Amino acid sequence: MRCPTCRESELQDGTTQLETTVAEQQFSAQASALVCLKCGEYLVDGRVMERFELEVAWKLAFGPPAGESFRFMRKALGLKAETVADLLQTTPETVSRWETGKIRTDAKAFALMAMMILDRRRGRGWKTTQNYLAELANPGSQRQGQVDLGHVA
Repeated sequence: MRCPTCRESELQDGTTQLETTVAEQQFSAQASALVCLKCGEYLVDGRVMERFELEVAWKLAFGPPAGESFRFMRKALGLKAETVADLLQTTPETVSRWETGKIRTDAKAFALMAMMILDRRRGRGWKTTQNYLAELANPGSQRQGQVDLGHVA
């Protein structure tokens, strides 16, 4: 594959340093990439970038609960602010105020966002924190009726 920047060289297998700063905290990781030996351009697989962002979000989840960290975690999960507002039973304006630092980020909301990050990291099945919050936001959707006790002796 030709380099998309200089168009003069083929991309070679290599590595690059991924770096980001969130809420005055710096994060970095070595990642596999296709590298142009002529101009230094590199291409990183989207899944690798998603994993990097998820791992940064996990580090941010340990606090302190800063707005910039909350926004990064939300985006790492691929959630819109409106969706988060619905899940947390608040308004999109409140989420925006948390993320921009206009008001202090709610510690409980931050903790729930951290649990959603943990769910994603662990690759949990269908019953995740996000699913549970969605059910709580719509009480009529909760299941009623027979329960399964499994094999109780």
